[in-house]
Amino acid sequence: RSPITKVRLASFRTYRLEHHVAPKTVDQQQAKLLNLSEHLQATDTKLDFDSVSAWLQGMKLSSKTKQQYLLAGSQFWQWAMTHEPQWRQTFKGHVNPFEKHTLPTLKGKAKLDAKRKAFTIEEIGTLYSAAKKQGLDTLADLILLGGYSGGRVEELVQLRKEHLITVDGVKMFDIVDSKTVAGIRQVPVHPKLTALVDRLAKASTDGYLVPSASNNKYGIRSDALSKAFGRLKTAMGFDRTRVFHSIRATFVTSLVRADVPDRLIRELVGHETGTVTFDTYSQGSAPRQKLAAIKKLPAIES
Repeated sequence: RSPITKVRLASFRTYRLEHHVAPKTVDQQQAKLLNLSEHLQATDTKLDFDSVSAWLQGMKLSSKTKQQYLLAGSQFWQWAMTHEPQWRQTFKGHVNPFEKHTLPTLKGKAKLDAKRKAFTIEEIGTLYSAAKKQGLDTLADLILLGGYSGGRVEELVQLRKEHLITVDGVKMFDIVDSKTVAGIRQVPVHPKLTALVDRLAKASTDGYLVPSASNNKYGIRSDALSKAFGRLKTAMGFDRTRVFHSIRATFVTSLVRADVPDRLIRELVGHETGTVTFDTYSQGSAPRQKLAAIKKLPAIES
């Protein structure tokens, strides 16, 4: 029998949810651990470094994905060693079997070629025009919202009418939830977005600015639009290194080339500055400073 039993997995799941780990992450890790448990039973092997290594080698996955499997296993191991007395007794003196595995890594040019890349401003304009031409009006709107705000796709589709606020005379997107604490921020509505945002707010039937047909069990609204963007960019000849997140990279690149200070760029996209002075004590740049920065973005021509 595999020591990774369904009872233990259920307890691990409850623990993770109680500690506010995202349900999607919990489900994904549970699936990975079930996969390992089935491997141990099918091969009649015990849980150790060698069996984990053989498990990894049997999967035709990227090193990055295999690292996620190891992370799931390591977190389960640490939980079990802390909260499961029988596990602690069985594996007393054993080292974590999910650590110190060597996975192939890309280097040099191969790593650079595989890295996600930014679009050019012209390419974003082309994507926008193509979406409009195909009648994908919501996707076209989303492309412009991303290009002029630097928002993550899920941040954008979670925006509601009440998240349009005015601070010190500047109309702002109030991003109240994000994947990180730094991601909770306020970003000025670029003048090029004013008419679009007003139209979306007026047309909204459910309070959200961007309509979505997604019915995701995790409350993720961007699934259908992300897939539509994927089909669009692929049909236009863009490879796997260009995704919707690449628009965010374009936003950052444009601000860097416009000589906007690094600290201000980080505030706009929701990244920590890495300094105690700004991350802990500073209230950040004023709305008008942020607005002046994004006004330096080049126009997206359709």
